[in-house]
Amino acid sequence: MQLNKITIGREKCWFLCRGESSLIIENNIPDEFMYKENKYSRLYIQGDRILKVCIAQSWPKDSIRKYAWRSQAEREIDSAKLLAEFGLSTPKEYFCAFSLSPFNRIESIYEMSFLNDHENLDKYIRTRHNSKNIVRLIAEDLVTMTNNMVCLKDFGLGNIMYHPNTHISWIDNDINNFSDKKRLACFMMEHLIPRLLRHIDARDEEVFWNVFRERSIIYNEMMAEYHCCPNVVF
Repeated sequence: MQLNKITIGREKCWFLCRGESSLIIENNIPDEFMYKENKYSRLYIQGDRILKVCIAQSWPKDSIRKYAWRSQAEREIDSAKLLAEFGLSTPKEYFCAFSLSPFNRIESIYEMSFLNDHENLDKYIRTRHNSKNIVRLIAEDLVTMTNNMVCLKDFGLGNIMYHPNTHISWIDNDINNFSDKKRLACFMMEHLIPRLLRHIDARDEEVFWNVFRERSIIYNEMMAEYHCCPNVVF
């Protein structure tokens, strides 16, 4: 671990750093590396690496828990490592750091491999000629997660990278652990499954459920939630 004063845009702060970054040059992130920005993060890309700058989403919770090694960057890295242990594909991590100031908007940063040979999935998945294969790959990975009693806190097609005709990779990972199958099934049916199924047609949905019926340990619990939970709306 080492202490560095890093300039990000117009903001300068002390960070406690682990690993080596190729995007942070002389403790500064050049503006020309900027790729994308939203309310909660900024992305910088150079070559085959991407740096994610995590903006604090809640105060003081985010500002406090990072000192217990639970920053957004650490949570995403730990989640990606766990998914990799299950055999899922995730980007390789090179560097992470969290800001030492509790009042800094930037909560943490981390650098990982940029999957430039992948395509970002989006809501137009149903228009792809190979949508059935994509849906099958997503279902298989979700079954792997739930069979290990974990689930993504947030799910979106924009967080899935697709390598044509071979595999998918998961980015922006932050997972919940469950000890009860019914609670896991309820979380899946209320917060995750509807986000996917609204973007695929009936034939692809059949592919999705066939994978769960054949392989998932919580399929029966999910069906129970589907039939009796009033909050499940597809």
